[in-house]
Amino acid sequence: MKYKIIVILVILISSVIIVNYDKNIFSTNDTRLEQVKFNKMDAVDFPFKDLSGDNFHLFDIKDKTILLHFWASWCGICKVEFPALLDLVHKDPNLVFLAVATDDEIEDAVKFLSVMTRRHPDKVNNGRVYLTWDRDSEISIKTYNVKRVPETFVINKDFKIFDKIIGNQDWYSKEIRDRLKE
Repeated sequence: MKYKIIVILVILISSVIIVNYDKNIFSTNDTRLEQVKFNKMDAVDFPFKDLSGDNFHLFDIKDKTILLHFWASWCGICKVEFPALLDLVHKDPNLVFLAVATDDEIEDAVKFLSVMTRRHPDKVNNGRVYLTWDRDSEISIKTYNVKRVPETFVINKDFKIFDKIIGNQDWYSKEIRDRLKE
């Protein structure tokens, strides 16, 4: 009887640890500004299909600074900061926003993006916003090693990663705007 109780306790404790570990990897309520300097590491090109069905490659986006943004519709922080990112790109003609949804189902991402498009049609449909879904984590995990959302890679005009911004950010702050300039 003691053996069964010990086994059950070990299983319960292990389950709690695993569940909390997963939650910490894929979302954050951390408001600190996290930064990883890349010293102009080469960006990795990848094909993607936007939600209209058009095919692109990352390297098709020329002469702009790219915000390669990984997010999910279940991530509260991602949903809060998404309009600010749209606004930032709308105001700066040198920026392009490539939003990569990491949702398990495309319908979840499309539902949220439909709301964003209705609320901000001029900011979404300006030719500098690309919306795509990462079906098999090919872009997020396998190519860019994303650990949690939101994560944003800042890629310069020469396709070099010069910054990575992790977690909840004030995209209107001077510090962030300065980090987006090379």
